[in-house]
Amino acid sequence: MPFKVQQLIGDRQKPLTVAPDDPAQTALEQMIEYDYSQLPIVTADNKPLGMITSDSILRALNHFGITLAKLRVSHATVKTPAYRAEDDLFDLLDALRDRYAVLITDSEGCLTGIVTDYDTTDYFRRRAEDMMIIEDIELGIRDQILGTFTNSDGELDQGALDATIARLTSSPAEERRQFRRALQQYLSLQKADPVSESAVEQVLSQYFPEKPANKSFEALNFSDYMQLVLHKSRWAYFENIFHIEPDALRKLLDDVRQTRNLLAHFHGEPSPKQRDQLRFCQDLLARHQRPLSPAVSAAVATLDTSTAASAVNAIPATTGSTEEPTPGEILPLDEAVSARDSRYTPLSDYLQTRPPSQDGVLLHFAEVEQLMGDRLPASARAHRTWWANAASSHTQARSWLEVGWQVANIDMTEETVVFARIKERAKAYIAFFRTLMAALGKAAPFPVLPASPDADNWHKVAGLPDPGPQVAMLVYSFSWSNRFRVELYIDTGNQARNKAIYDSLLAQQDKIKVELAELGEQLSWERMPERRASRIALYHPGSITDSEENLAHLRTWATGAMIRFWQVLAGRVQAPGPDTPR
Repeated sequence: MPFKVQQLIGDRQKPLTVAPDDPAQTALEQMIEYDYSQLPIVTADNKPLGMITSDSILRALNHFGITLAKLRVSHATVKTPAYRAEDDLFDLLDALRDRYAVLITDSEGCLTGIVTDYDTTDYFRRRAEDMMIIEDIELGIRDQILGTFTNSDGELDQGALDATIARLTSSPAEERRQFRRALQQYLSLQKADPVSESAVEQVLSQYFPEKPANKSFEALNFSDYMQLVLHKSRWAYFENIFHIEPDALRKLLDDVRQTRNLLAHFHGEPSPKQRDQLRFCQDLLARHQRPLSPAVSAAVATLDTSTAASAVNAIPATTGSTEEPTPGEILPLDEAVSARDSRYTPLSDYLQTRPPSQDGVLLHFAEVEQLMGDRLPASARAHRTWWANAASSHTQARSWLEVGWQVANIDMTEETVVFARIKERAKAYIAFFRTLMAALGKAAPFPVLPASPDADNWHKVAGLPDPGPQVAMLVYSFSWSNRFRVELYIDTGNQARNKAIYDSLLAQQDKIKVELAELGEQLSWERMPERRASRIALYHPGSITDSEENLAHLRTWATGAMIRFWQVLAGRVQAPGPDTPR
């Protein structure tokens, strides 16, 4: 539908104007007094002639070579297009790309308003903010609904959720009965006797199919959310959350729905009351968030959050450290960071280093910023939606979702975020690596470690060299951007020794490349100078969220690639000599 200029100008007062014979100094003084950059110029009968601007005054003074006192408004007039309130808004926006402002006239050509580039920016900023608040509300409702289908361990009962959605949103039975009665009534009035049941059923089957496609939770609209929240089968849960009558909550949510539709379809501007109502609902949902699962609550209760440095101090020495590790500390999690990487990558690194037994992490926003080494965007402190677990539209969300974590709770007042391990993701990692290691154990010509994976996105296969002091590991790992890798991860616990081992292998890269050519993959050499460890890896497309068919193909590739990787690299990995710097 076309968007009208009237939606932008609303009920503004008549603009301040000047006449063509007025002194330019008078116009300039008025612009300074009211902080305007321009004023419309009109005739005695209020017909617009153009505008005078601060720039047009300077231009006229420069070309005439006279003082401001001698300049009239007509000497500095700028031709300005005029629009009507019923014109297409986007035609007006096109005009504003080349000028400060445009004029608005009525059906008789008289001036009624002025629209500046600031007006349009402010208009769309307000609309964007309104929509973000509505997204916050939708996110809060979605989170509450999911809470009713989540058990005490934080696991979602997807089957029960799908069945409830199908029951509440996909049954046309009542509509079919009403339509049948109406159709039979109509046909009887038309004296179509007897009524053809086959014809009635044909119409019903076409317009009211018995088994329409069920909606997924992600495809639900605001009205569907209302049904799920207010349905008698679910209301007992929400009553314990909100402690209010269902009709009162229905009234609030329905009002929000209407405002949402008004904004989404550009049907006008929300009233001050409607905007206040949006904020009221946003605050209500923020104050009544669903409780954390017992496992996550227990995990975050043990954390020291008294200082913003606690999160940074808790990062294992693996990341960027040059020091010797304590026993069992080495984890193959360092990523090669480039200028193209997300600024949220350090947050991902931190979450991945949490032990499998830890189900929850509570961080202050300031701690997140310290991990990032950068400030959060202003919207992260203003809108809960910024923290939504939406990988498709939120770059920041990918930083925690891709390593198996999700945002479980946000407190915008206290500026804290709780991350919870995705239980389904953890189970998927365990199942994937258990199956992969079983297959590798049968096919590999070298001993592999026992197939007892934790809930991590990586799994150690073997240590190198064997026998001897181990200086590197063969590892499987899910990485960024939907990639899976087979890698040689070099970490003796000392940066200088790691780089020496890496450099000795790099000197043989031409031979190594030829011997690995049969895999048809590009070998990735990652010295990672800013990190303690180094890596040599083969990458393959793949994510733990892929279909089982794709995961099966990935395991087949990973088995063959790891065997060939060991054959080519195992004999070349040696502990550094005694002269290597420590």
